[in-house]
Amino acid sequence: MAILGITNRTENWKTACYFAPLFGHGSVRVARRLLATEAEGAKLHPGDVSLELFWKGMRDHFDQKRKNRTQTQKDRTAERALLTQEYSHLFPDLRESVMAFEGSGESQGLRFRDLQDGNYDVSTPARRKRLVSNLLNTEVDIVLESPSHLFIGE
Repeated sequence: MAILGITNRTENWKTACYFAPLFGHGSVRVARRLLATEAEGAKLHPGDVSLELFWKGMRDHFDQKRKNRTQTQKDRTAERALLTQEYSHLFPDLRESVMAFEGSGESQGLRFRDLQDGNYDVSTPARRKRLVSNLLNTEVDIVLESPSHLFIGE
C-alpha cells in the first residue's frame, strides 16, 4: 500500500519486501537452490544459514572489535593498515586482471568499463585511503552464509 498515494520504488525497499519471508528457516531453501549439488543442499538444516540485507561487513567487523573501548587515532591507523595489507596479500594483481579481462565463452565480448586512476590500487597513501573508505562504506544488498559458502548479491 502506498503512503500518501506514493509507491516506494527504491531498490532497498524492493529487496526487503522480496527477501523478508526468507529470514529464519526460509534462508535454508535459498541456500539449497544456490549450492552446486543437491547433496550439499541436503546437508543444510535450519540454523546453518544466515541471511543479512544491506550489510556493511567491514564497517561492522571493526565496530564489533572496538566494543567497550574508545578508539584512538592509533587504532584507526592500525585498522586501515590491516585492511590494506590483507587486500595486497589476497588481491595483488586485481587491477591488472580487471584491466586484462576480455569475456570468453558465454560472456564473450563483455568488458569492464575503463578503470579510473586509483581503482584497485594501493600504491600511494591517497589510494590506500580511498580503498579503505570504499571497503568500510560498501553496502551489500544481500549476504547469505552457509557452512561451506558465502553468497554475496547486489
